Amino acid sequence: MVIKTSKGLLELCELRSCSLSDLLIEYEAENSMSSAQQAISKMKDIYGIMEESAVKAQESNQGLSLRIMENDSAKIHAAIEAGRVKTSPLLANAICFSMSVSAVNASMGRIVACPTAGSCGVLPGVLLSLVKDGKTTREAAGKSLFNAAGIGILISENATLAGAVGGCQAEIGSACAMAASAACECLGGSPIECINAAAFALKGLLGLVCDPVAGLVETPCSKRNALACCMAFGAAEMALCGIESTIPFDEVISAMAAISLEMPVSLKETARGGLAATKTAKELEKKIFG
Repeated sequence: MVIKTSKGLLELCELRSCSLSDLLIEYEAENSMSSAQQAISKMKDIYGIMEESAVKAQESNQGLSLRIMENDSAKIHAAIEAGRVKTSPLLANAICFSMSVSAVNASMGRIVACPTAGSCGVLPGVLLSLVKDGKTTREAAGKSLFNAAGIGILISENATLAGAVGGCQAEIGSACAMAASAACECLGGSPIECINAAAFALKGLLGLVCDPVAGLVETPCSKRNALACCMAFGAAEMALCGIESTIPFDEVISAMAAISLEMPVSLKETARGGLAATKTAKELEKKIFG
């Protein structure tokens, strides 16, 4: 099985009357020369790592070595526990999980790069909060990682997942698209609705620059991960309501690839532009590195 376009994925799903996850399970089994059950078992292990990193920073700073950002996951966790959340528990939990994963990553802990380390908080934030809120099961969330992987494959095959090549649109943008599609499936969405959700998410983050302060994957990375969770939910909601993307997902990916070529090097993970070039950022960099 060859995965090149979302159009091709949808045609295969229609032909086999299956979900994106079911199709990607078959794809993984074929490419890893294993059984479908072995592929599912491995993905369960990956989901377990996501769970570990999503709670590790919530209640303790132990094991964290953050140089710029604070442990914001602990702050929002305390607000959730005290009933001080002002918007939605679903969003608050997604932000909390996401920021915990980002803190673990910044501390060189074990995370799942999904699709990259810099965007590792989006997918766990979205899926784990859906499970905690009772909107899906742990099993369904774990299975939807195959759906997310399919979206990641499409982007990597036709554009890039690297901030150094395409800016943060390639990292946070791709992660948001993956999470939106996975969430859509968890909430009962069809393959075409999942693809539309992915398109909405990536369109919303086209042109996003990669500007890590002091060259560290902390600021603004952590908060971008958290905010991308909120966008993923919005993208899934629109798709589930029957809204369609005017621009097909394959063309959205192509647009991202074209933007990558036009983007200045200073905005591609070099810490030479954007927020990394601000006065405060330069002061932080001097304080850390001398």
